[in-house]
Amino acid sequence: MQCAFKHWLNVLTSSKLTLKQKIDGFILLNTYFMPILVLFSWFVGVPLFFTISSQWVGIIWASVPISLYSFVGNFAPFFEVGVGTYLDDRTRAQWLIPLLIFTFLYNIPICTKALVDLAISKLLKRNANHWAKTKHSGNGNSYIMN
Repeated sequence: MQCAFKHWLNVLTSSKLTLKQKIDGFILLNTYFMPILVLFSWFVGVPLFFTISSQWVGIIWASVPISLYSFVGNFAPFFEVGVGTYLDDRTRAQWLIPLLIFTFLYNIPICTKALVDLAISKLLKRNANHWAKTKHSGNGNSYIMN
C-alpha cells in the first residue's frame, strides 16, 4: 500500500506513458485497496439492503456497475485458478476452488490493517516499513538446470 501512495503521482504525471498505460498503472497500484472497498461496501450495503425506502432505490441501482467491477476484480484469483486447473485438466483440483473464499476473507483484515498501520505511521511521522532482504545462496536459478 505504501507503494501505491509513493508512486501514483509519478505514474500519472509521466511523460513516457500513454494515457492508457497511466490508467492501467494507477489501477494496478491500487489493487490492494479493493479488499478495503469490499469491507466498506459491506458496511454500507447491509443497511441499504434492509432499509425499504424509495429514496434508496436510485442508490442501489447506481451501485450495480460498481458491484460488477468489484466482482471481476475481487474474484480474479478464483477465475485464474479455475482456468488454470481447467487448462491443465486437473478436474479433482477444481473441487478445491471454493476453499479460496477463506483466503479472500482473510485478505480483507490484512489489507485493512496495513492501511491503518500506514496511516498511523504517517500521522506519527515514523517509518512504518523496514525491508529485510532475503539472503540468497547460490547463483540465481541454477537449481532449475540440475
